[in-house]
Amino acid sequence: MIPQRISYFSGFPVLMMPNAPSKLKNANLDGAPQSFVTRRGDCVHVNGLTRDYHLYIMASRINISFSSNVVWDPVGKKVVCDIVFHTFPNVTMVGAEILLDGSSPYPLPPMLDVTKIRIVRPLQYTNHGYLVGLEIICIDNTTHTYFLNPDLLPFLRFINPPAHLTDFHVEYIGIACGPNGTQDVFKRATAHEKSVEIQADLIQRNGNRALYIFAYDPGYIIESKIGAASVITTSNVIASLIKGGENSLYEVMEASLIAHFQPHYNIQFKEFPSNKPHWLEKDMQSLNGPALDVNEIAVTLLSDCSLHSKPWIFGNLTSSKIPAQTFHTVQVSV
Repeated sequence: MIPQRISYFSGFPVLMMPNAPSKLKNANLDGAPQSFVTRRGDCVHVNGLTRDYHLYIMASRINISFSSNVVWDPVGKKVVCDIVFHTFPNVTMVGAEILLDGSSPYPLPPMLDVTKIRIVRPLQYTNHGYLVGLEIICIDNTTHTYFLNPDLLPFLRFINPPAHLTDFHVEYIGIACGPNGTQDVFKRATAHEKSVEIQADLIQRNGNRALYIFAYDPGYIIESKIGAASVITTSNVIASLIKGGENSLYEVMEASLIAHFQPHYNIQFKEFPSNKPHWLEKDMQSLNGPALDVNEIAVTLLSDCSLHSKPWIFGNLTSSKIPAQTFHTVQVSV
C-alpha cells in the first residue's frame, strides 16, 4: 500500500483550574453561552463548551495576581494593569492588558457588555489573600466578578515579560474518552488522582506554583505520504478499523506527546514507540497493520498563543526536556 500518515491537530485549548471539572461535569455543555450556580454557590460562566474535549495537559506556572494598579480604558476597551508574579525572594511585576475589544480568538464571557463598563477594580476574596480577580462595575451599577485564573487569561497580553516567566511547565498528559467517546475531560479530571498528587507536590516543594488544565478537542486524519496530500478516509471509519476504537486513536496522540515532553508525572508511553501498545502490533486491527498501513504519526499542539500576533503571548508549553515554543510539532515513525 501507499505509505500513510495519521496527523493530529490539537486546536485551541480551553484553559481551566483543577476545580473546574467538578463544576462542569453535570452541566449541559451544548456550546451555547450560559451561566449557572453550582451547589456551593459559585456562579460559573461558559461559552462554546461541548462534551468533545478528550485530551488534557496539566501544566504549572508561577502564581500570579493583580497589583492595585488597575485602570479601565473605555476607548481601547481594555484593562491596563500590572500582574504580580510571586517569584522568590522578590515578586516580579509585569505590565499587561486585558483586551476585551474582540481581538482575542476566544469569546467574551457571557453577560459581559463592554460598552456598559464604568470602572474595574481588583478584588480580594479573603482578608489575607492576594488580588485574584476583577470586579467590573457597569453604568447601571450592576457588578460582575471574574477570576484572573482562568477567566481572564485568554484575554491577557503581557507587555515585555521576562523570558520563561510566563511559560507553562508540562507536568502530566492524559486522555478521557472511552471506546466510543463517552468520556470527556470534565468527568475524567475531576476524580483524577494525578491532579491531587501534582497540586500537593507543587505546594509542598515549590509553594508558589499554580496548576492549570489545558483541555483539547483534537482532530485527526489519515493522509497519503506520496504526492499531493490526500485524505484517505474519515475519522469514523478510522475508529471502526482499529482495536479500542476512538479511545486508541486519542491514545496515539497521548503517547506521542508524552514521548516528546517526558512529563515528570507520566509513567506509561515515555519510551514510545519502542514499548509497543496493543494498537501497534501490525495485525488487521492495528494502526500499522494491513488495513490502515500507517507508518508515521504527526502531532501539532498549540498552547493558546501560537496563532496570535507576536505581542500576544501569555504562555508557551515547555518541559525539562523540551524548550518553550509557540507551537509544538511531533513526528514519530512506527
